[in-house]
Amino acid sequence: TAGMISLGFATGFPELPEDTPERQYSRKLRMRCASLRRFHIVLALISVTSELITVMWAAVEVNQLQERTYLPTASVWELINRDCDLAWSAVNSHFVL
Repeated sequence: TAGMISLGFATGFPELPEDTPERQYSRKLRMRCASLRRFHIVLALISVTSELITVMWAAVEVNQLQERTYLPTASVWELINRDCDLAWSAVNSHFVL
């Protein structure tokens, strides 16, 4: 998680160099880069939010596994599918995002 946060916020979208007599960048290209820079910030915020939701759901589900009593099952996978499917589905879907 800490690696993704630093990648999302510590590194920004690369900027175009200043115009020189040898190389001129069009206004359209500069506007596109500015919009991509804004999109990069929004995407980083969405990524961090999704990671925080994943951690929250996982913590809640682990606490529920420890605090509640369940009927015996043959495997952990069967227990998760039978009693904890919604929370683990939320964790997995946000982790993939």
